Amino acid sequence: AVVSTQSTGLKPKFLEKQRSGGALLAILEGLKKDLGVDKPTNFEDCVKWARLLFEQNFHNVIAQLLYNFPADQKTSSGALFWSGPKRCPAPINFDINNDEHVNFVVAAANLRAYNFCIPSNRDRDFIRECVSRVSVPTFTPRSGVKIAVTEAEAEAQNNHEDDDVGTADKILNELNSN
Repeated sequence: AVVSTQSTGLKPKFLEKQRSGGALLAILEGLKKDLGVDKPTNFEDCVKWARLLFEQNFHNVIAQLLYNFPADQKTSSGALFWSGPKRCPAPINFDINNDEHVNFVVAAANLRAYNFCIPSNRDRDFIRECVSRVSVPTFTPRSGVKIAVTEAEAEAQNNHEDDDVGTADKILNELNSN
């Protein structure tokens, strides 16, 4: 079903394509969060968001993966899971003195600021100061997280999109009513 997307700026064809790919619910949940409780009001909010994004992408996701598949995990045939083309990853701890880590925060914060019409800032000392004030929650692994190991499992997970259609439509209606 094509729905009104006036207030969100999303095009109906884009929504339909995401719906058929199984990504619609995740996109709309993120959009609802970004336009609601996580909507930045100043550049410092953008820095906080960028720092937490670093933590999520480069530490927490990898730590969760290693929780589900530890370095010494073996397959049903007895071979090490992390072998061949699958190399065991390591979570990255943010280091305020590492230029690459700070560059990520600078870039992500400025992209977010641009998206919300907030003036940009590339002053690394200011951004480092903002980052030092961000409270980063300690990672706690979640049990029961299903991670697809094969292409078939990934496809099966994406085929549950019909379950999410009602929830996606509800979120889109909420976004359109604001």
